Amino acid sequence: MECAKLIIQSGIKRVVYCNRYHNTDGLDLLKRAGIELVFIDPENNIYELQ
Repeated sequence: MECAKLIIQSGIKRVVYCNRYHNTDGLDLLKRAGIELVFIDPENNIYELQ
């Protein structure tokens, strides 16, 4: 959650991540702030725009 707040404050527009989070509060906050979220799983060839 704290990282999400810092990402929003810094003006970052897109976050790409490769590990699923058990607590999605930070991701939900980023979505509400209009930040593009991309999940990549190279082992299973998965690319998801959130």
